[in-house]
Amino acid sequence: MKDAAIVDLDYQIIDFTLVDDMTTGVIPLKKKIEGAEEEVYAYIITDRIPAGMYQPVWDVQNGVWKDRLTPEEIEAIKNAPQPETPEQRIAMLESESVDTMLAVAEVYEMAGSANATREQEAVDTMLGLAEAYEIILGQQATIETLTARIEALESVGGGV
Repeated sequence: MKDAAIVDLDYQIIDFTLVDDMTTGVIPLKKKIEGAEEEVYAYIITDRIPAGMYQPVWDVQNGVWKDRLTPEEIEAIKNAPQPETPEQRIAMLESESVDTMLAVAEVYEMAGSANATREQEAVDTMLGLAEAYEIILGQQATIETLTARIEALESVGGGV
């Protein structure tokens, strides 16, 4: 047994059937319509369809299969972008995920560095304030000492 194509009256494939290996050629399929003679409604084509055809159609004049598409249409199909396989999609998503994780890590490091810089600036500011406070306390002690001396001198000298 071998596969054979069933074609409509325009010689386009509508179905497939099995035929005996010895069967060859074009076999008309007929049906009887009430009040009329038998009428051909399709054909069985026993010739094998050549590989690589996109829309095979039976060429009645030459007795061969031909492609209904033009060479330009076939070339457009061949050059059409192929959909990604699940494996390709997974690999792409994994790559994007790694890129995203690296970007997040970089932002985290930059934020940590910025925080460390801000913390150092805060420490430097506090140290500066502590130093200024010590200077102020020293000046206050000097002022108190000088005030005490002035008062002592004024009391010894009888006041001015």
